[in-house]
Amino acid sequence: MGKDDKSAATNAAPLGADATASLDDKLAAATALGELTEGAELAEEDRRQAHDILAILSSDAEQQVRASVARTIADYPFLPPSVAEQLAADVSAVAGPILEKSPVLTDAFLVDLIESGAADEQAQISIATRHDLAEAVSGPLLKTGKRRAVETVLSNTSAKISDEGYGDLFARDDLDGRMLTLVSARQGLSAPVVAQCHKIILTDRFDRAIGMTVRQTLIEAHALPPQMADAIVNAAMEDALSRSASNADASAEELISLAATLNSHNDLTPSLLLRMTCGGSLDFPMAAFHVLTDRTYHEVLRAFHGAGTEVLGELYRESGLPPYFRFALVAAIKRIAEEQQKPTHGTPDKPVQDIIREIVGFYRGIAPTSLDQVIARLCHEAARWSEDDSAAPSSA
Repeated sequence: MGKDDKSAATNAAPLGADATASLDDKLAAATALGELTEGAELAEEDRRQAHDILAILSSDAEQQVRASVARTIADYPFLPPSVAEQLAADVSAVAGPILEKSPVLTDAFLVDLIESGAADEQAQISIATRHDLAEAVSGPLLKTGKRRAVETVLSNTSAKISDEGYGDLFARDDLDGRMLTLVSARQGLSAPVVAQCHKIILTDRFDRAIGMTVRQTLIEAHALPPQMADAIVNAAMEDALSRSASNADASAEELISLAATLNSHNDLTPSLLLRMTCGGSLDFPMAAFHVLTDRTYHEVLRAFHGAGTEVLGELYRESGLPPYFRFALVAAIKRIAEEQQKPTHGTPDKPVQDIIREIVGFYRGIAPTSLDQVIARLCHEAARWSEDDSAAPSSA
């Protein structure tokens, strides 16, 4: 034992025989023990004596003493497991350093602490910050942990998270945009996890700005699953276009120019027109049909404002757009035109809900869900019928 170790041992040793020492003496002993356990080597007898004193101080009635012990020996690799577990089960002020740093605590102990409910929110957060947090521990936190603990796990770049752990996170009732944003920023996501993130975002479940941020992060940081690439990229592009066209107060000439540019790149799709129509404005769809047909802009405008099924259906046929979308887009144009003719508008989402209801009632295999999912399903079915138009719905 070195000179400093002897000094530390001398300062701490009296506690072994005197449980009535003052608070200051106990705190001094805790500090001395910290210095002692930092020594490179300890004789077996000295280590045994230090551990005996640790056991006494870890059970002290004064929380301040127990907290001081926990702070000083949190990362001590030879701490007796019984002492480590006793401190880890203490109040947060005592348990925190041990839960965060102690290499003595086993994954099984931490999992039991979480699953038994013995770990409160602060204790869960301390566990979540552990360096190289194991999959076995991160999983239960993501499945049942408090919101802040979940966010801490996802922010912990050294934490290991399995696909099953992400699956449990995605199944939470309180899954929110903040959690999904943190997931998208993590490195090394597997293809199934990336795909699931995209699917969640495409359900339009979260705030649109958050959805766009998460989607952009996923696209920039992770490879897209091939089977989802087209749907995701198209949804992102259409979303951006619909926002810019509806919010920019563009003139008819500017919208016609935009429609012509998109058409020259084969990007003037029925799904884009359906999305933009459901946004509540007919200005861009009118410009698009003017570009796609031989009709003048005023002829298209009269057709839209008349909102007759036969006239709109004929206009759609002249556009050359895929027949499968005919009913959906005609129904959407009619519903939005009716809404615009009302002296006062109702609930902003009601026209879209009505449109989805009509689409679901007409097409086979389309479930009543979000607009994004309905459009994605229409695109999928349209692709299936593209080689045989006669099989597509024809009564639009």
